[in-house]
Amino acid sequence: MEGWHYMKGHHPGCLWDTRREEGAAGLRACFCDGRLAIEAFGPSESSRSAPVRVVVADDQVPLSKWVHLAVQRSGPDLEFFVDGNPGGKVKVPEELTEELLPQSRMRLGGSVDEDPERKYRGMSSNVRLTTNAVYTSGHVFQPDPNLDQLMKTRFLLKDHFVDMVTKRQMSKSGRVTTKYDPDVLMEGWRAEGFLDDDRNVTPLANKSKLKVLRRLFPFDDPIYDTEFKGAFCARVILQIIKEVFTIQDKLMDAVPMCDPTATSPQCYKAASWVVRGAASMARYCAELQPRCEKTDSEEFRGDFRCSERLEGLAWSLDSFSSSISKAQRICQDDNLKSPLLDLGACVGEAMSATGYMFASALLLESALGFDCPGNTNDDNDDNDNGNGFQFVPESQRLTCARDSTAIFRTTFLAGSKAVRAAGHCGGTDTLCGRSILRSAAALSGVAENGVFLRVWCHEKTKCCQLNPDTLKVECECSKKDLIELARKDANDQKQCARFGGSTVKLIGSAALAATEAEAQCKFSRSSESSCQTMVPAAVAGLGFFIENTARITRDCPPKPTPLDPEEIKKNVILGPARPQQWYQCGQNTKRLGVSSDVIARGIAGAVVNCPFGDLLRVTSPVKSPRRFFTP
Repeated sequence: MEGWHYMKGHHPGCLWDTRREEGAAGLRACFCDGRLAIEAFGPSESSRSAPVRVVVADDQVPLSKWVHLAVQRSGPDLEFFVDGNPGGKVKVPEELTEELLPQSRMRLGGSVDEDPERKYRGMSSNVRLTTNAVYTSGHVFQPDPNLDQLMKTRFLLKDHFVDMVTKRQMSKSGRVTTKYDPDVLMEGWRAEGFLDDDRNVTPLANKSKLKVLRRLFPFDDPIYDTEFKGAFCARVILQIIKEVFTIQDKLMDAVPMCDPTATSPQCYKAASWVVRGAASMARYCAELQPRCEKTDSEEFRGDFRCSERLEGLAWSLDSFSSSISKAQRICQDDNLKSPLLDLGACVGEAMSATGYMFASALLLESALGFDCPGNTNDDNDDNDNGNGFQFVPESQRLTCARDSTAIFRTTFLAGSKAVRAAGHCGGTDTLCGRSILRSAAALSGVAENGVFLRVWCHEKTKCCQLNPDTLKVECECSKKDLIELARKDANDQKQCARFGGSTVKLIGSAALAATEAEAQCKFSRSSESSCQTMVPAAVAGLGFFIENTARITRDCPPKPTPLDPEEIKKNVILGPARPQQWYQCGQNTKRLGVSSDVIARGIAGAVVNCPFGDLLRVTSPVKSPRRFFTP
């Protein structure tokens, strides 16, 4: 058993406890006068009541620094190591039998008897049970400078949540608080599946869900890590600049509509769009490093998140370059009409197409290297039943489907940008081809959303599960357990609503692009053709509204209030929200405004265009934001 630990003071707290409950057999690692002690609770009734304490450390554990502690059994000896150096060795007591080894649960940061004196006060990282303890002297942890206020604790087993001794999949149970609180007891780890003697995998019904969530939505966004605080700061500042110019642009659009005698300063408006586009482009650039680099905080699982940010950068490249060309045309030539030959848009769309192709290539690499069956980075030997049949977990099937559909979506978007670039570079009308490819991209996004709907939309979670040790169904259906399951189900329902709204949005976007293509391929600018595009636009806006309403209910921080009177507040792990959470909450709130604008334009456009049939259209088509083509 090994891990990195950081303590500011000596205390009798426990690092880990392998017992399932008080009175059960198992091991407990606690501190005694600053030295690590291994306590064995034997299978007999007499040895369960009082532990056999074995102090294996000769010296006290250093304070106010990251220390690597390891305990291993070597034949008849129990050995203790501090930063790779021997720290003590004793004979293994008779009570330390195979029955005491970790089974299906391990409590980290305290004791199962809920003794407040045994709660661990400090930080831990990379705690794992493994066949080979590894200590690298050159590896230096940088603890958060605000240790007294912020707890940055991660409990990781090798290869994420895999016990490398038993090969069992492990999942984290419970939540952590973002506020440093020494009285908070970290929850345990539970096994989610087992291997029998014939190496056959028997997955639990909900085993795949945790693996899918870990791959689709990693627990920690690396942009929040200490090493990337500069990137996060830059992203927030650039987003503020972008939104200021967005508000200004909307106000300028409203001036001539509210007052027919007023004129909008088109040159100033076009110039502001250049600044807005530059801020948007810089914001996505700031996010590339933390989302695309492998970090020490999590295992590298491919480039899906990197690809998502690259999509945003690709779209903003087109917007920025086109806005420069538009500003020059309006401010110098006083020409408000968009020409067929536009070199600025030509360059921007060509760069955008290249960006989308890179995003597609990253997704392909992620699928072949990590997420699809048969890749070379996952060890599937444990899933072979000896008959040549390879068990493919649902998690891998779903992540493979996610990557595959995303590859098609980004490829179609790259094609739409390339087709439009060809038009602007050659002075021809290529709107028809662009809209057809956009419709195909939106339909691919609908298929991609199916993966997320499969993960989040489910029935009520049952409290009875299979114990991999006894092969019997065991139930933990206490009131506290049921409350915890209800919380998780409520969170899943919000995510289900989010992706349900996203599906409606993408279906509306596909219909919008298809109806636009029908008119553009016929070179029609009639009110009837414009009317046909307005209803799908309103539907897409409604789906976007539902999506972001659901995201607000989940992302906007909750109040730290217990859900049940029996829950003592100190046991409810709901601390104040991190400041970063408010950023996402603000983003979702902004998108409600975008969706409301699209809905209003769609409904108003239908009202003014539909009665006029073949006459010239009254309003221009509703423009689709980038988010209308992403899940």
